Amino acid sequence: MDDVCTILGGEKRPKGNSRYLRALRRTLKFLRPQRSRIVLAIFAAIGLASTLAISLSTIPWILYLFVTNPDGPRAAVFQIAAQRVLRADFEPYRPDVHDSYRGEINAKTALIFRDVKEHSPLLHYGAQPAMLIQPVSTELADRAAFFEAMAEATRHPVTVRFVPVGDKSAFEADIQYVPDSLKERLLNDALIRFGQWLPADRSLSATRAVMWKILAGVFLVVLFGSFCQFASEFLVTIIATRGVMDMRREMYRTVMGLPLTWFGRHLSETMSRVVTDCKDVMQGYQAMFGKLLTEPFKVVAMLIGALIFDWRITIFVLIVAPIGGIIISIIGRKIRKANRRLLGGYAQMMSVINATLSGVRIVRAYNNQHFERRRMWRAERRLLQQLLKIGRLDALTSPLLGAVGIFFGMLGMAYLADCVVAARFSAEQLSSGGGAISGRFDPEKFIGVALLLGVMLDSLKKIAEIYPRLSKADGAATRVFEIIDMPVEEDFSLGLPNLPVLHDRIEFRNVSYTYPETDRPALSEICLTIQKGQRVAIVGPNGSGKTTLMGLLECFFRCDHGQILLDGRDINQYNIRSLREQISLITQDAVIFAATALENIVYGGPDTDAKKAIEAAKHAYAHEFIERLPDGYQTMLGEFGATLSGGERQRLALARAIFRNAPIFIFDEATSQIDVDSEKKIHQATREFMANRTSIVIAHRIATIIDADVIVVMDQGRIVDIGDHATLLQRCLLYKTLYTTHTAPQ
Repeated sequence: MDDVCTILGGEKRPKGNSRYLRALRRTLKFLRPQRSRIVLAIFAAIGLASTLAISLSTIPWILYLFVTNPDGPRAAVFQIAAQRVLRADFEPYRPDVHDSYRGEINAKTALIFRDVKEHSPLLHYGAQPAMLIQPVSTELADRAAFFEAMAEATRHPVTVRFVPVGDKSAFEADIQYVPDSLKERLLNDALIRFGQWLPADRSLSATRAVMWKILAGVFLVVLFGSFCQFASEFLVTIIATRGVMDMRREMYRTVMGLPLTWFGRHLSETMSRVVTDCKDVMQGYQAMFGKLLTEPFKVVAMLIGALIFDWRITIFVLIVAPIGGIIISIIGRKIRKANRRLLGGYAQMMSVINATLSGVRIVRAYNNQHFERRRMWRAERRLLQQLLKIGRLDALTSPLLGAVGIFFGMLGMAYLADCVVAARFSAEQLSSGGGAISGRFDPEKFIGVALLLGVMLDSLKKIAEIYPRLSKADGAATRVFEIIDMPVEEDFSLGLPNLPVLHDRIEFRNVSYTYPETDRPALSEICLTIQKGQRVAIVGPNGSGKTTLMGLLECFFRCDHGQILLDGRDINQYNIRSLREQISLITQDAVIFAATALENIVYGGPDTDAKKAIEAAKHAYAHEFIERLPDGYQTMLGEFGATLSGGERQRLALARAIFRNAPIFIFDEATSQIDVDSEKKIHQATREFMANRTSIVIAHRIATIIDADVIVVMDQGRIVDIGDHATLLQRCLLYKTLYTTHTAPQ
């Protein structure tokens, strides 16, 4: 317990956990049942990223097919296929621009080499950049047919004429090429089939028909991507909510097994961790399996698309990534620390609210509303400081990363624009008979790279924004595991045998107990024997240790010294559940749950038999008022039984104890703070129920325990005297004083 308090006090923290999100990663064990959904979400994210990359990549190709290429979409496709298979770049021959060539030139079919790449099969035939090439056969009447013939040079040779710049002689050659790999051959065949699918008719109606078909195909791709996005987001919601639900169950199981002393000091803190901290972890899951699941795939897909257009873009990606990583790491650490303090502030605020609302009658009776408002205001001010700090850091993340991304994006755009300018300058040199062009960079390629780069940088920015959320979730997960890792009372009795039913006696042998964080013992050297079937009453002033003694019997606490024995068996050597199954308990403040009257009676009982529950209510004199409720036994009772009077709550609690029918009955100060009529009914019901049953009654009203077999008088944690009523009146001054005090008003 001391270790637990140290952890909650903030003095003891596991080193290094926060840096690597260890607590959040540890919570992933609660997601193991969601493995199949995680796999489906990953596939959905891949589908979304792929369809987005495909749809964006089609934009420059559509521009190339229908806008920038003067020979129409069919020629454009065959040009792409021919350039791939021959590893050369062409541009159409224009007589008004390319006037440096001699001889007979067919302007409808002639092409100019912009570039002849290394390992091009045309180098074998003497092809060079800036050289003109045209078909010899007159059957190839336009450039579309010529490009198709060159694309099919892998199957059939095509005869062409090469015309060098200037007065050099032209020459002819039969071009044929065998692809290096099966992949290249299949891709070339696919392009040829696609080109042949396009109509040779270049009329407006035919071009529009093709364009709408292609756009319809793109729309189907986008539609599939939208479905993948829906599936991914919905699956992530299921994963996050179910994972947190399992984590909260584990946490609540631990809370149910914590020592009772814990709740006296950390009730609001525990509520905050169960509710607020688990909510922060769920938000971390949603970020982790939402954007962190989809955005990296988008980055990869956009990067692949950009590399297809131009590999040089990777230089700028490599520059942006480390700088962004440094920024989010620094901000993430600060957010994690601030969030831990924020969650602690929420717990303090819940404590203030709980205390104020629980005692709202006293607050109003003493006209202390203004004081409570000030107390709430101070708690809110502490929360505000941490919220503003987190908000400031969170707001700083996006602009910083955006500025870095835009800066390097602008450098990339400037570089790509420079390539276009250089290409245009080289084209001007070519038109005047100058040297060869060193490369090609078309406007549609520029647009494609710009689109993919923009989406990729946006995805990187979103990934960077996730880290602060994960840092907040890690801080919350740390607090959650501080609860889950606490030892619970079941751990002490795990694997122990069940305790046999009481047959002889209950014995307290030299029992002592001191509450944590106190110096004064609550019990000292208690020795007491209770025979089976005896009715034992324990009396004494407030704080004498009566309730603590019964708490030790139920193993709510564990004695520091001594033993508690049932039939000579130490209860610490047996399973706790088997011990408590032998005890029916009624506390001074009767606990009524927000459930129906019937559910409150059968709570913790051996079964849920309604007839037995009604019989128990009749024995407890509760049947009469339950019948008057709007729905009888099915009436929902308010929180803590707020719709019932104090006496009615006590009788309902007594009905629960009677229904349980355990061999040991503990009646803890049950007759205080109730009306006289209810006290008489409860006294009569308990007399009937305690017959031939081991009963222990703790009460301040001496009249309720005069007929007890044994009366134990306690004071300051010790037993002062033991005897029956008549004997104690004769020899015990404290008992006589208590009796006189309670009987004098009568």
